[in-house]
Amino acid sequence: MPVPLPVLRCLIRMGIAQRLPSIRRFLGEGVHFLHYLSDAVLAAPNSEIASLDSLLVKQHSSCIDLSIGTPNPAGLQMHLEPIVSGFGDIEKHLFSGYPPASGIPELRQTFSNQLKHDQQLDYDPEKELLITNGVCQSITTALETFINRGDKVVLFDPSFMFYQYAVRCQGARVNWVPTFRIDGELFFEDIALKKAMRGASIIIINHPSNPTGGYFSDHSLQKIVYWAKRFDSLIFSDEVYHRFLYNGRKFHSIAAIPEARTRTLIANSLSKSYSMAGLRVGYLASNENLIRPLKSQQFLRVPFVSSLSQHLAIRCIENADPNLLIDHNELNRNRLQTYQCLQEMGLHEDLPAGAFYFWIDIGNFCSDAMTFCHNLLDENQLLVMPGTDFGPSGKTHVRISYSTDNHTLTRGLDRLSQFLVARDRPADSEISRRDTRHLSETHPIRRMIGSPTGS
Repeated sequence: MPVPLPVLRCLIRMGIAQRLPSIRRFLGEGVHFLHYLSDAVLAAPNSEIASLDSLLVKQHSSCIDLSIGTPNPAGLQMHLEPIVSGFGDIEKHLFSGYPPASGIPELRQTFSNQLKHDQQLDYDPEKELLITNGVCQSITTALETFINRGDKVVLFDPSFMFYQYAVRCQGARVNWVPTFRIDGELFFEDIALKKAMRGASIIIINHPSNPTGGYFSDHSLQKIVYWAKRFDSLIFSDEVYHRFLYNGRKFHSIAAIPEARTRTLIANSLSKSYSMAGLRVGYLASNENLIRPLKSQQFLRVPFVSSLSQHLAIRCIENADPNLLIDHNELNRNRLQTYQCLQEMGLHEDLPAGAFYFWIDIGNFCSDAMTFCHNLLDENQLLVMPGTDFGPSGKTHVRISYSTDNHTLTRGLDRLSQFLVARDRPADSEISRRDTRHLSETHPIRRMIGSPTGS
């Protein structure tokens, strides 16, 4: 009979739960990580899931599986065979049933090799890597696993809006840490970070940053690790833009700092570096005592990543050099062109060091980013991202991406310039022409960013 959650929480605080056989079967030697786990994880049938997963992993080609209800794929294979026939041995994997919950071993090994080659980080592909449906699922799975209602999560302002959406869905609270940029580098006040970290369960970092393109220096990463260790917080490091740094800058993962290794979760995917967002293939890398509950939680939510996507991901990584797949020289030209154009428009922004975004302060033209974006779309047919949900600073900022082709980028910047020329007076003397609280749910901007509950 399962232990009631309030009783289990009490046993954890008393140090008794760590000796329970069911807990030890689930966490193994990592029982000292038990206090990190959320109520959702503790209430899940973790030992049963672990047992089932170990059983499924053991099956081989000669096994007759009467355990899982899957339709006979023979007819389906006939229709799909022309589509997949050019992908070598993918066919035999595509129709072989469900893949392992952690991801196929070959892909986990491939990502492990990448981490070793790119960042000199050693992660056991069997125990310390979990294949996910992109970084977004990594975020939600991590928060579901380690965050409870009312917990504190630290975010840097501004941050990718999905982070705070996911935090709010968990009923948790965001502690914002303001940032500023100098020559592409992200800075924050030490006292602000210390205050935000006190009592926080996890801190989420993303560098190079979406939306600013800024990056954290090694010194800043060391300070983040210091306070995470001081307050016993986990670190979630979204490294999806790690290949997008300019002028010879080198990316350094926070997990490379020895004190951070056991408390850091690295998330990455093929969406940016390989321009394959549609595959929905990513991974989480961490120590096995954190991966184990993550794997259990993912199994209950979205148990498998598409077999076809996983095998295509392997082929992509093995046969495509990411440095050749993405034209970084063109991105850099676009970056410099955008910077020059913004300067000419009177938008004196810091030159981003990475990613492919500009975070633009439009406060002198409009006091509300959402209104600005609606007017820009209506009058000049240019769509940019309002910064409203990226953090407190986003109310007067918009995000522009320069990852498009140069011709489209040039036309878009021209339209932005025309729009601003018509607004040559500050927002204080301008009456907003639209109340965004009453926008139609079908408007393009509203459809793009969504309308999260409570906003």
